[in-house]
Amino acid sequence: MKTLVVRISGGLGNQMFEYALGLSFAKRTGRELRLDLSDFLIFRGRTYQLDQFHGPLATKWWGCVPASLFLAAWIIFKRVSKKLAAGIFKVLKVCVLQTDELFYVDQQFVNDLLTRTDTTLCVAGCYGILPYFEHATDSIRDAFELTKDLTGQNRTYYEQFSGTPISVSIHIRRTDYLMASNGSPALDVEYYKRAIQEIKQRVLEPLWVVFSDDMSWCKETFAFLPNVIYVEGNEEAPWNDIHLIASCRHHIMANSTFSWWGAFLSRDLSGVTIYPETWFRGQPTTSDMVKSEWIPVPSFE
Repeated sequence: MKTLVVRISGGLGNQMFEYALGLSFAKRTGRELRLDLSDFLIFRGRTYQLDQFHGPLATKWWGCVPASLFLAAWIIFKRVSKKLAAGIFKVLKVCVLQTDELFYVDQQFVNDLLTRTDTTLCVAGCYGILPYFEHATDSIRDAFELTKDLTGQNRTYYEQFSGTPISVSIHIRRTDYLMASNGSPALDVEYYKRAIQEIKQRVLEPLWVVFSDDMSWCKETFAFLPNVIYVEGNEEAPWNDIHLIASCRHHIMANSTFSWWGAFLSRDLSGVTIYPETWFRGQPTTSDMVKSEWIPVPSFE
C-alpha cells in the first residue's frame, strides 16, 4: 500500500494539526499513514504528546532508515542546497508537501494528482485549514479521544461544567507570546471583554471556565466576572486542558491552535464560539481557518 508520512513537530496544538492533516490526506489518497518524529531529535525543547490520543497511539512510526535519510535531506534542504535536496528526495521516491501559505488553501494540497502518484508523500508543516480536513472530520474527532479517563482534580472540573448549557471556556495565551521577537501577539483584555459581551447576549448567566499559562494575570484581570472556574494544574499534561475545553458548551478562543482544537473538538454543535478577527498583527483570520458559524470579534485594534 502507498504511504503518506506526516512530520510531527511543535507544541500540542500544532502536532494535532499535523496529524489531522495527515489523516485526512491519507483517507483522500488511499494511503497508509505513518508518523515521522525525527524533528524531536533536533529541537529538544518540545516533546511528542500525541500518544495521549487513541488515533495517533495506534498509528505506526515511519521506519528508522527512511526517516533518517529524509532528515538528512531535510537539513540539506533547509541549510545547504534546495537543488541537492531535491535530488535526494527523488532518489528516496519522496514528494514533499510544504507551503508558506499558512492562512490560505494551497492548491498542491487539494490537487487530484496526489491520488495517482506512487511516490511516498511527506507532509511537513502545520496547516490549520479546514478544507484540508473535509474528508475526515468525524475520524479526526474520534482520533483525538483521550486514551485515559480524567482523574483527580481534572475529573472534578469535568463534572462541574461538562454538559452544562451555560459553560463558556476562555483561553488566554500569554507567556511565550509576550516574549515573541516580532512583537507580542498576545491578545489584550479588550478583545476578551468584547468576546464576553458577545457571549452574554446569547447565554443567560454564563459559567466562565478560564484556561491559561498565566493564571495569576487572569485572576486579577477577570476579577469582575462572577461565576468563574480557573482550571489549573495541567501544565505538564496539556491534553487534559484541551479535553476540558472541548467539554464546555461555548468558547472564547485565543489566537492559538490550542484553543482552536478545544472549540473544534466540542461535540456540542449548538454552542457559540468566538474567535479573534485578526489572528496576528497584520494577519486577518481567514474563512478557511474557522467554521462558518463561529463569530469574529475585533482584535489588535
